[in-house]
Amino acid sequence: MKSSPLLRTLLALTAIAEAFSLPLHAEDHENDAALAAQAKVSKADAAKSALAAVPNSKIKSSWIEKEDGKILWSFDVVTPGSRKITEVGVNALTGKVVSTGLEDPSAKNAMAAGKEEMWGNEENLPTQSELLKQAKVSKRDAANSALARFPGSKVRSSQLKLWHGKLRWSFDLATPMSPDITEVAVDALTGEVVWTEVETPEDIRAEKAKKAAWAKKKQAWAQKKKAEMATLLPQAKVSKAAATKTALAAVPNGSLKEDAELEKENGKLVWSFDISKPSTTSITEVMVDAVTGAIVSNQQENAKDQKNEAAADKKEKGR
Repeated sequence: MKSSPLLRTLLALTAIAEAFSLPLHAEDHENDAALAAQAKVSKADAAKSALAAVPNSKIKSSWIEKEDGKILWSFDVVTPGSRKITEVGVNALTGKVVSTGLEDPSAKNAMAAGKEEMWGNEENLPTQSELLKQAKVSKRDAANSALARFPGSKVRSSQLKLWHGKLRWSFDLATPMSPDITEVAVDALTGEVVWTEVETPEDIRAEKAKKAAWAKKKQAWAQKKKAEMATLLPQAKVSKAAATKTALAAVPNGSLKEDAELEKENGKLVWSFDISKPSTTSITEVMVDAVTGAIVSNQQENAKDQKNEAAADKKEKGR
């Protein structure tokens, strides 16, 4: 029986789609196979470790990946009566559970959008006292939750942090007879343990080296900005104090989020201010002409604008 033109067209389109998709699937399988070939721990043994880390759970999905230079067997596990998914990472060379964490869709979306820092933008974050006002779980109660997860351990350090907009108590735990440090994150609103990660001495040294390199770049950038300021300042006829007064008057009940910057914007010398207001996450950027004292720009930045600006700043600083 002769096929219809429509059917022939559909078959042709299907064949084209399959032709283009096969190499991609093949490449994915090749990458997985290459990582699996390096693994010293089988997927089955890693699965046992993952299930032991989350009692009464079942594996929903699994995969092998490379993260921070380590090959991991990763598992999404679920427990009866709960819709929550816990991701468990097992070191494919040692068989040790190195991380557990409740999946957070908002955090995943932020990471997918290119937000690389786990704890968010390290600059311009609220102070500890500001964060403490928002926390509903005390440091002591959060520490007890963390220690209950790892019996016999002791708190080495603690800090209240923002993780993609979520408030978390973060604890570094030390265990006798082990050089490793376990980082535990506890939700500061619910008291639930949402993340654990084991850091070896090698991991800690690598992180310190990374931070030292960033501090060096940041210092160089600050020196560059200071030199630029020294060049521009003699050209300004309006003082920073006077410009600050003008900018704050333009945003009632506003307060400076950070120090003003003197910069060239579209050929004009301006004082630039980021101003925040109570009960809102938006930031108003006000630019005051450094020659005339007039406001040349008054724009409100939403969360997306602030992320884009933070990314641009990082790129400028060479991070």
